[in-house]
Amino acid sequence: MRLDQLEEGIQCVKGLLSGEPFDFEGQYFQMHAARCEPGPVQSKIPLTIGGTGEKRSLKIAATYADSWNSAYITLDQFAHASVPSCTSIAPTSGAIPARSAAP
Repeated sequence: MRLDQLEEGIQCVKGLLSGEPFDFEGQYFQMHAARCEPGPVQSKIPLTIGGTGEKRSLKIAATYADSWNSAYITLDQFAHASVPSCTSIAPTSGAIPARSAAP
């Protein structure tokens, strides 16, 4: 339930920051012609999502975030989590770097 709420909340925040009236009908959040006034000064505010759960957290980050952050993981855990798990989920999201070929 907590990650369902997080995913809906992220969609709401991104919609509110778009500068346009925003409608959202979810299980936990509902918005109709919602706006964020005054809007942000920047044209785009980058969104960072943290978490290491392979079942949901990484998928949410790959789908909605501009960057991903985790703490207290080893380099091997990072390599496992960031490249193989997420590049097949949302390779164009920008959140997870694409795997490069070895030299």
